[in-house]
Amino acid sequence: MSDYRGRTTFRSVSVQDFFQSIGSDDPTPGGGTASAMAGAMGASLVLMVAVLTEGKKKYRDVREEVGRVLQEGELLREELLDL
Repeated sequence: MSDYRGRTTFRSVSVQDFFQSIGSDDPTPGGGTASAMAGAMGASLVLMVAVLTEGKKKYRDVREEVGRVLQEGELLREELLDL
């Protein structure tokens, strides 16, 4: 497992290393970090749906709402990753 200690963020840690760390007796990452990562994943899934919806004729009546979802979703994902 690569050692993440000394880094200021978990952004560059592999998924495998992150989950191994959560399941260990290390004090970090803890429940808050795991929750923030789960939230960032949820925000990313919302963004995926918005990107797939954006620009489709079928959904032109909700174009503005999709645009807001894209902007807010990106901000939320980044904020959660920072946590």
